[in-house]
Amino acid sequence: MLDQAIWLLAAGVVCFVCAVVLLRGRLKCRYRRGRFLSANEKKFLGALDRVVGSGHRVFVQVRLADLVDIESCGSARKDFKARRQVFGKSVDFVICNRSTLDPIMIIEVDDASHERVERRRRDVLVDRVCAEAGLPLLRVKARFAYSEIELMGALRSKGLFVSDA
Repeated sequence: MLDQAIWLLAAGVVCFVCAVVLLRGRLKCRYRRGRFLSANEKKFLGALDRVVGSGHRVFVQVRLADLVDIESCGSARKDFKARRQVFGKSVDFVICNRSTLDPIMIIEVDDASHERVERRRRDVLVDRVCAEAGLPLLRVKARFAYSEIELMGALRSKGLFVSDA
C-alpha cells in the first residue's frame, strides 16, 4: 500500500513537471518584426533630409538618455530618479553635425497622441531636459505633407543654418 502511494506520488510529480515544461514552452513570448517609423514620420524624414543639407545628418528615434548626461543631484536616490525619468524616453529626430556627430537640434513631430495628459507630461519633461542641456528643440505639428520651405524657416528660427539648395 505504501509502495503504491509512493509510485502514485512519483507519477504525479512527473506529470506536474512535464505540464510545467510544456506550458513554459507555450507561454514563451515570441518576437516579430515591428514598425520602425510611421508613414507620417517617413514623410517628415524625407523632407528633413532634403532640407538639412550635406553638413548635417539626421538620426531617428534616439534615446534621450543618449543625448544628455545627468549632473549629480547630491544624493544617489535623486540621481537615480533623474536617470529613470529620461531613460525610457526617445525623441523623434536628432540633427547632428555630419563630421563630429554632435547633436545640434532635436525635433519632435507632435500628432494627436500629444493631446493626452500623460503625453503632455512627457513633453514637458523633454522640453525641460532639452532646455537645461542646451539642445534646441523644434516641435512640428504632424501633417499629411510637409513644406520644405516652411521646414527650412522653422529650422532657421531655432538657429540651424540650412542652405537654400
